Amino acid sequence: MYKIHPEISTAVDQIEKRLIRFRRHLHSHPELGRVEFKTSRCLRNILQKETELEIHRVGDTGFYADLVTGRDNSWLALRADMDALPISDEKDVPYKSRYLGLCHACGHDYHSTVVLGVAFILDRFRSIISNNIRFIFQHAEEPIPGGAIDFVKSGHLDHIDAILGMHADPTLPYGKIGLAPGWITAQSIHFRISIKGAGGHSGRPNEAADPVFTGTMLLSSLYAELYRRLNNNTPFVFTVGKIAGGDSYNSIAQNFVAEGTLRVTDNKQGDTLLKQIEQKVSASCANVGLISDFHYTKGASPVINDANLTEKIRMALMQILKPDQIAPAVRSMGGEDFSAFLEKAPGVFLRVGVGNGKTSAPIHSGIFDIDERAITFAVKVFSWLLLQHLANTQR
Repeated sequence: MYKIHPEISTAVDQIEKRLIRFRRHLHSHPELGRVEFKTSRCLRNILQKETELEIHRVGDTGFYADLVTGRDNSWLALRADMDALPISDEKDVPYKSRYLGLCHACGHDYHSTVVLGVAFILDRFRSIISNNIRFIFQHAEEPIPGGAIDFVKSGHLDHIDAILGMHADPTLPYGKIGLAPGWITAQSIHFRISIKGAGGHSGRPNEAADPVFTGTMLLSSLYAELYRRLNNNTPFVFTVGKIAGGDSYNSIAQNFVAEGTLRVTDNKQGDTLLKQIEQKVSASCANVGLISDFHYTKGASPVINDANLTEKIRMALMQILKPDQIAPAVRSMGGEDFSAFLEKAPGVFLRVGVGNGKTSAPIHSGIFDIDERAITFAVKVFSWLLLQHLANTQR
């Protein structure tokens, strides 16, 4: 990193050890979505004691902190998420999770620490800031529905002109930023297919329609047909992860249930696929006299980076990073509710390299960890973006 304001870079370096300690504290005390009481309270207390930011609660655990300069009416936002996952921490480190079955396996402790660091720095340099900045500490990114919608429904994004988000990326080494326009994450749709019948004797299958046979044939058909009926230039994934049926090995079952996820990168395509699946389920069961039900729950929409803002950020990053430090962002079929914020303001979701340059464990793994040098690197990058290059962004 070069050409960044020396004062800012020095200020970030001065709090590096403290930020590392804080991230380790969060990592060892993970909390699930919507019960991040200690995490939220810890962050709020630090900001209230050590900055002049205005703190506002959202729901039970979410909050945001405003840096209000009063010099103009523009508002920028930087978002972090706070919740952990129901995964056991399998690392052998001093800051290993203290709670069995809970772990910051997705880097949200890192995100919160970075945004906290940026808030510290920009509050310190508020005299040179013309716009206003909202630091969002979001609860419950992992569950469906996610906590982002609570901020949106409450009107806390109505006057925001641009918003930035981030995700730790172990596939990128420390010192690199992943950036790309267009879709970055997919929408995850949880579906449930239920088939019911009267059941019967396993030795006389001619006397009863078989939900298990019909269900397995239906799933095989869906796997084979869906990918051939839509344009493959728009990626999607259909996966069944759970199947159950019957109560006895020597009886024709009375029920069959399959659950899975449909992941799409375009909302209209998702609606088309859901309609096709529902029609296929209904027709397959009706043909043999079985009762069917198709139910689904939509997760967050795909994250789609604003093209103009992405290019503006790219140009800004080129002033402080070397060309090989800016990489194409990894596009993921995983879900991310940052997309809810993008319904209110243009935004960009950046991937931040946290890999150690060797083999790094993937996110949602019990051995996931970060190269801690990525903390101050990201604080400097986002401080630069918010200070210098987004002040004039308009809707």
